Order: sequence, then structure tokens, then C-alpha cells
Amino acid sequence: MAKGKRTFQPNNRRRARKHGFRLRMRTRAGRSIISGRRSKGRAKLSA
Repeated sequence: MAKGKRTFQPNNRRRARKHGFRLRMRTRAGRSIISGRRSKGRAKLSA
């Protein structure tokens, strides 16, 4: 029986463009996500 491929195919450029810091800073909601992570003290703010 054939198995499907794994869904996670890592790609750093795609990761940064979809979930990166600069993308988050573009929108009001994204900035609120970053500020929430800052206040929580996260080591990584975004991808």
C-alpha cells in the first residue's frame, strides 16, 4: 500500500516569509502578537 509523503517539507525562505518578523510587523494584529511574546519573555519572537 502506498503511503503519502510527509506534510512538513522544511524551507527557511518560505518559513520566514509566512511567519517571519517583518511579516508580523506589517499588520496591527501581527504587532500585537510580537508585543505579547515580548511581554511573556519569549526567547524567539518569530520564525
